[in-house]
Amino acid sequence: MRKSTQQKIMVAFIIFTFSFSSLAFFFTSSVPVEEFRPLENFVIDGELDAKTESVYVQNGFTSLKFFYNDTNLIDYVNQLPELTMTNTNQVQLIVQKIPGKETFLVINNRNNQEELRNITRSSIFLSLCRLLTITPVECGLLNRTG
Repeated sequence: MRKSTQQKIMVAFIIFTFSFSSLAFFFTSSVPVEEFRPLENFVIDGELDAKTESVYVQNGFTSLKFFYNDTNLIDYVNQLPELTMTNTNQVQLIVQKIPGKETFLVINNRNNQEELRNITRSSIFLSLCRLLTITPVECGLLNRTG
């Protein structure tokens, strides 16, 4: 093949590559990207979308899904993010209150997942003490007195 023909093929290849990369950039940038919005409250009525929950769990938070048909524990569950704060007063628990046919909860963090069916205040707190990424001071006091 002649040198001038090779140069023309190379120029055509470069133009083709730049054209398609520009088109690819245009199409990928025009797709709407769902912006991550931080939670305003760590107790949520209903279920979080999976993406938001995943972002928080990957960043060290623990998710507690409280499925309920009995409202006896609602007030206690509402207090859990504050009761389980770290020693630097940072929230590490997200509570999702989800009406259901039965009362149980699922605790999930990046290392573990646990379902608790027979729930009481103490069983919830003991499970959180075991599963939270940073153990609250109250858990240490509980172990010392119990």
